[in-house]
Order: sequence, then C-alpha cells, then structure tokens
Amino acid sequence: MNCVRCNSQNIAFNGRYRNGRQRYKCNDCKKQMSERTGSVFYRSRIPEFIINIMVLLNIFNQTKIACLLLFLLFRCRVSEKSVNKWTRKFLSALPCVYIPNYPEGTFLILHADEKFIKIKKEWAYQWNIADCFGNLLSSIITMQRDSISAEKLFKIVNQRLRGLKMKVMILVTDGLQGYIKAKKIFGKQCKHIRSGLQMKMFMHQHKLFCLNNNQAESINARSDYFIKRFQNSFENIESANLWNKAFMLTRILQQKYAENSLRTFSMLDNHENLRELSVLVQR
Repeated sequence: MNCVRCNSQNIAFNGRYRNGRQRYKCNDCKKQMSERTGSVFYRSRIPEFIINIMVLLNIFNQTKIACLLLFLLFRCRVSEKSVNKWTRKFLSALPCVYIPNYPEGTFLILHADEKFIKIKKEWAYQWNIADCFGNLLSSIITMQRDSISAEKLFKIVNQRLRGLKMKVMILVTDGLQGYIKAKKIFGKQCKHIRSGLQMKMFMHQHKLFCLNNNQAESINARSDYFIKRFQNSFENIESANLWNKAFMLTRILQQKYAENSLRTFSMLDNHENLRELSVLVQR
C-alpha cells in the first residue's frame, strides 16, 4: 500500500475507525488514510457491491435506467449525481492503453484511424488504434486533427510496447498526412502503409502482405453507437476522454466474454473436458 499524498511505502497501522475499518498512517508526510482513500468507495456508506453494479450499469446504460434498475433489484435509491460521481472516479483510474498478452515472436500489425465527434457543438476528433486481431489498444479525443495528436496516440502505445519488448512492424492508416510524421515514433523498422477499405498488396521483409484498414473502421462504427448515447454528457475534452475510456472498457469486456465462450465450446467437444466442467460447476 502506498500513501495517497506522497506515494511513500513507509506505512504503519494506526488504530481503527468507528466502523471497524483499519486506519493507516504515513510516517513521511503524517497522512492518515484507509484502504478506501482515493478510491470510488471513499466516504460512502453504500456497500461496495452496489457501487460496482451501479458503475457498470451506468456505463452500459443511461443514468436514469441504472437508478431504476437499482431500485427494482435492491430497493435502494441513489441520486443520479452520486452515480455520475462514482463513474467519473472509476473511469479516471482506468489506464489509457490495453496491451494483450501476445505470444513470443508475434508479428505486430497496427491499424489507426480518426473520426469526428461533437463536444458542446464543437468538432473534436477521436483517434483509435487497434492490432490485426481486432483488439483496441488505445483511444483518445483531441480538438485538433494534426500530427501532434497522432504522435500523442502513438506515444501512449509505444511506451507500453517498449516495456513488453515488442516492436511494431507494419502501421496501416488512411490518407491523413499527420500519420507520416507521427509514424517515426515506432522506429525505422516500422513500415507505413496508406490504405482504406480496398486491399493493398506489398512486400515487407521478404513476405507478401495484403492488408486494408477494416479493423480501425469497424472499431469506429462501434464507437459511434456508444458515443452517441453519452454525447450529451460531454462537458469538455476531459469528460469526453473519460467516457472514451468507458468505450474501451466495454470493448475489452465484450472480447473477454467472447473468448470465454469459445473456450467453453471447445471444452464441450471433448467428453473428458465435459466431465471436468461438470465437476467445476458442482463445486
């Protein structure tokens, strides 16, 4: 556990609160805290599982519908202001990039694209970058459509890939000129291909490729459906990026659900795996 003020690990026990929760104290800055300090559950009397349910319902549905479902399920009334406050705290703690566990020696191909959105009747731009497997790696919203915004997106992904010791070999984008300058972030080994919906054939490292930018276009179509539902909640560029993190979370949860479903069907093909699955269910 680290201190929420100075990020120090010199933490000691310091008694308990009236509700029985453990109290901690930082020996460096003398800050007192608990496990809830700085989290979504800080200074909340509502149980944690209800807050978790409300945040997920608010992400997938409108706030009014989430409050109605909470009242029907648990007979608990919560204001829309509190639900939005919990959701903002939860989304602010989410990371800006998601990198799957790639196998060793994966030939990484990335697809990037941008689209128009509106924030308070002003045009903004959503930048998405995905891999060749359909995984959304990162997404940001900026007010400008230039190379600086593209570099910001690529830097977020490249820093994470460097920590995993992985390199991007091919980058597929549309005809925007800003990608040409921003591509340098991935290094000289990365080959930049400008392609749209039509297939483009090329040679790279003695291998023949035939690629288009359908991966990024499909993610843009899914983001349109999500962003339009919450577009009225965009107060500024910061709140728009918070709800953009919610779109990334929903995309990852959908992929995890699909992967688990495929694993379940693959287990059902074998009688031994079916027997093991029935034992796990009984437990």
